[in-house]
Amino acid sequence: MIKARIVLVLGAGASVSYGLPTGYELNDIIRAEHIVDERDLPVLRADPHEFRKFRETLDQAGRTSVDAFLEGQPEFVDIGKLAIALALLPRERMHALFGDWAQRRLGHMGDTSKEKGGHWYELMFNMLMAGRKFEDIDVANLSVVT
Repeated sequence: MIKARIVLVLGAGASVSYGLPTGYELNDIIRAEHIVDERDLPVLRADPHEFRKFRETLDQAGRTSVDAFLEGQPEFVDIGKLAIALALLPRERMHALFGDWAQRRLGHMGDTSKEKGGHWYELMFNMLMAGRKFEDIDVANLSVVT
């Protein structure tokens, strides 16, 4: 049981070993890649003109992350969140989280690099589970902000 209140604040880098981009890379993806066909934007309740203006403004802003850009540009928050989702969704893979467990075990448990197979989410889960059944884990005092 976790007795003290614990908050884990995770940046984009926390998920790099799972195939997701850093904040800097996400910025580049949104600015440079074709993440959506603009004809599909109305279905997503987004205005293609607003989406183009967001990407152009982001491209010229010189910010290192989309989050930093959105902090100073509140008019783009909704379209910015959509762009982030459109950039990340194709990169999310269940296999990255729950795939080849045996292969990761050959790596170093504390090593979070993709090359050596370590995955810190698995390490944290195993630390929480140590000597307990899943239903006995009380994480009411654990919060994770990503």
